Amino acid sequence: MKNLFQLFCFSLLFAACNSEKQQAPKDFIEIDMIPAIEGEAKEVPLQEWAKSVHFIPLETNDDILISGLENVYQRNDTLLVHHKGRLSLFNMNGKYLYDIGSAGQGPEEFIRIRGVVVHDHLIYVQEHNNRYKVYDWKGNFVKKLVLPHKTCGLITYPGKEEMLVYVNNRTGDESIRFYVMKDEQILDSVPNPFIYKKGPGAITLTQIPEFYPSRGSLNAFTEVNSDTVYQVDEHLGTHPYIVFNMGKYLFSRKERYNTTANDMMKGTLNGKYSLAVLGEIGDNVFIYKATGNPKNNRTFCYNKQTKELNKYFLTYSENDLGFLKGVSFVPKVVKELDIHEEASFVPEAVLNDKYLVDWEQPDNEDNPVLVLVEP
Repeated sequence: MKNLFQLFCFSLLFAACNSEKQQAPKDFIEIDMIPAIEGEAKEVPLQEWAKSVHFIPLETNDDILISGLENVYQRNDTLLVHHKGRLSLFNMNGKYLYDIGSAGQGPEEFIRIRGVVVHDHLIYVQEHNNRYKVYDWKGNFVKKLVLPHKTCGLITYPGKEEMLVYVNNRTGDESIRFYVMKDEQILDSVPNPFIYKKGPGAITLTQIPEFYPSRGSLNAFTEVNSDTVYQVDEHLGTHPYIVFNMGKYLFSRKERYNTTANDMMKGTLNGKYSLAVLGEIGDNVFIYKATGNPKNNRTFCYNKQTKELNKYFLTYSENDLGFLKGVSFVPKVVKELDIHEEASFVPEAVLNDKYLVDWEQPDNEDNPVLVLVEP
């Protein structure tokens, strides 16, 4: 009987691995985050910590006013800036070039921008959970993309036309984790191993977004309420890359689908959040708080060789850019921003990320500044 039970457990484990299309067992990195979460951050002037710091004031005029900056993307020597319903292209000196697409009700316009995915030579503008408008880097409309119901994001791999399309699991019982798609055609589906039934009195806690892709050339993502960073391989298979030990600070999947109104009133969710990976530069992995109170956000840095984890409070030295008082450098993007190739497409897979990127607003609220840091 004992042998039969062991065989049954092994079968379940094998099925879970198969469901993520793992070719073979993979090694992963374990990081104990608790000492860094509970400990004080090391306060260091940014210019002392970094190898180099570059400030790029973005040009503003009557045609290009920037507010609510959301994200920065890069291709060769141009910067794509997502800000308050617009996608604007700048050169590396911060000069405004033109917009990608425009807001509107037309067939080549987007209703809103819920997210942006830059894949190879195309820009996918998410205007609804499952609807995209696609443009090239010259601003030309290419196509629209309507994905299956309940999908809420794309996971791509450089050079591949096929994509993983993420299916939200807001109720805890969604049977599919990903669709494998080429344009609007479903090629395959990947079962969801993370299914939870609601307990008595449990309520649905909607958490948006459902997953956080890395913001560099590292092809990885983290799901909400998970302690695991998954890496995507060239076959669109996923496997654990990093596992965080967060202890009591993790709001787990199981808790999410079995939380009651009484639990919330008792404050059992206080102090819990999700971690995600921005990306890697050399041996350093940069980690950020994906959910939780953004106040007092800090820079987490883990070295894969020394296995040392640090939490930094990186302050700006004196500068003439007039940054708001009390701001600190907290990277939001990890990118290679030093490419000058003339080729129409440089696969991200061959790039080595170089810079951490943040942006700051000066006191006069004009010309927001991109901050590029080489750690």
